[in-house]
Amino acid sequence: MKKSAALSSRRALVVLTFCGLSAGAILATQGQITADAELGQPSFTSSTCDNPSLSPSAQLCHPVGVAVNSANGLLFVADGDNNRGLIWPSASSFTNAEAASVVLGQPDFNIGRKCTGGTTASTICDPNSAAFDANGNLWVTDTDGDRILRFSPPFTNNMPADMVIGQRNFTTSICGVDAQTLCHPRDLGFDASGNLWVVDSDNNRVLVFLAPLSNSEAASLVIGQPDLKSKHCNRGTHIPAADTLCGPKGMALDSAGNLWVAEDDNSRVLEYDDPLHSGSSDVSANLVYGEPDFSTAACNVGANGVCHPDHVALGRAGQLIISDSDNNRLLVVDAPLSTTTAGAVIGQPDFTSNAPTTMASGFAGPKGIKVDSSGNLYVTDEDNNRLLRFDKVE
Repeated sequence: MKKSAALSSRRALVVLTFCGLSAGAILATQGQITADAELGQPSFTSSTCDNPSLSPSAQLCHPVGVAVNSANGLLFVADGDNNRGLIWPSASSFTNAEAASVVLGQPDFNIGRKCTGGTTASTICDPNSAAFDANGNLWVTDTDGDRILRFSPPFTNNMPADMVIGQRNFTTSICGVDAQTLCHPRDLGFDASGNLWVVDSDNNRVLVFLAPLSNSEAASLVIGQPDLKSKHCNRGTHIPAADTLCGPKGMALDSAGNLWVAEDDNSRVLEYDDPLHSGSSDVSANLVYGEPDFSTAACNVGANGVCHPDHVALGRAGQLIISDSDNNRLLVVDAPLSTTTAGAVIGQPDFTSNAPTTMASGFAGPKGIKVDSSGNLYVTDEDNNRLLRFDKVE
């Protein structure tokens, strides 16, 4: 499967147009884009979990998800191991090591609390991702709480959620498998109609909840399983297929309703053509990235390989951006509906390198990806315990 994709050392013109941006180009040594700002660390060369040189409101420990409100620029980071979500007032202009202004999931900014105090509308346990809907509401995957929580603005410290999906109420946390129950959800997103899509990771499926959303709503569509009561990796076989999932982690939707899913355990990304309107109750993927076919599951590097990918995002011109986590890089696939080969790499000097680094141009286990309307790229660099912002990568 490994195809030669070694890059020359010459400087190359890389065209990267991202969501909400006018077309543009950056002239850079391939893969060596340098971050402009960071959160969670005092410098680009430090990587300590809950770095003691920072105040608790500025610390991060294994952050995973990132979200930006396109209407007002708010930044949200899912601070996984601190069991909280943090909000900054401006995603595009925060300064290095800036302190967050709002904390969700904890009574205050002090860290060290575990998920032992019971489940309520105000608690969060190992959040993995988040998204803002068209009305500015913040939706958070409360991963170890086995649920999705909605917080409505204005956002204040330790505020309660006002809607829950995946549990019957705000005080239960049951890892189950049916149309109303989730088990360790890890990502979510909204389509153009306001329908909620959830990566229900430990049930090895993606669920769709139709708008208008309501508390404890039942899912209307399942992807990756034959029905809403099945949960096994690759449907109980050892071989993946176009209709199976195993350890899905991230997802992205385009304006046409096409879905991309990053699968950790199968080391691949799948694309589904408008699955909500496919007319099938058992949806199969149309394209696979990172593997030569639908039945292979192996870690690879190169322009056609991935190793335990975590999140995916889409650019304005339809580019697919993959956080190829165990290869410590981002891959960019131009025109992903017609090719599965990456055209650019970020975080490594070339397509064949994959070493983790702690610097402004490298990653150690990148996870969440977001591009805002100004062309700024945000990446949660989990093992470096930080969030990086790359300004106007166009």
